[in-house]
Amino acid sequence: VGAHNPAWIQAPTEENFDRLYDLAGGAVKILTVAADQEGVCTVIRHAAGKGVVVSVGHHLATPADLRAAVAAGARTITHLGNGMPNLSDRHNNPLWAGAAEDDLIGMLICDGHHLPFEVIKCLLRIKGIDRSIVVSDASPVAGLPPGRYHLLGNDAILEPNGKFHNPEKGCLVGSSFVITQCMEYLESKNFLTEAELIQLGRTNPLKLLGML
Repeated sequence: VGAHNPAWIQAPTEENFDRLYDLAGGAVKILTVAADQEGVCTVIRHAAGKGVVVSVGHHLATPADLRAAVAAGARTITHLGNGMPNLSDRHNNPLWAGAAEDDLIGMLICDGHHLPFEVIKCLLRIKGIDRSIVVSDASPVAGLPPGRYHLLGNDAILEPNGKFHNPEKGCLVGSSFVITQCMEYLESKNFLTEAELIQLGRTNPLKLLGML
């Protein structure tokens, strides 16, 4: 669960989804579920049937879990390369399983803290520009000065370089970067063309949500 409060974690049931969907007045565009949880495929089918884009992430999913999720209607992977233990089997882990699943679009947090640039570069090459989306994971501290903050049950530190983390848990607590800063970070690496940056940060997410 990373920095999230374990007490807030809910089982993937149609009832839990419908309660949140109704509270939002149906204004739900995207949902992330853990693909390794019992009953998750039922929820994926149910949510997708309501026009919600279902993503998988924050899990210990195997390739078989991901294939089942895709068959049920999942379309993307939330925070590919993150939302997993710091120490994992070097081969059998959610990062490689997600990277290898061609039918899932990879969403990458490109703030320079969640993923090293070399990992971003490799994942973009594996998934391809057409099957990747840049996300920010911006937390409520985005735009605030460095210091100590209490957020999501975490006593966290925002470093001068923008890293926002809980040193006790050894995890990041979202990002202090907004999407424009993530795009500027990628642009500074001189790895992508302007057209590719626009596709990753604007065109692909709008297409995913049916807004383009």
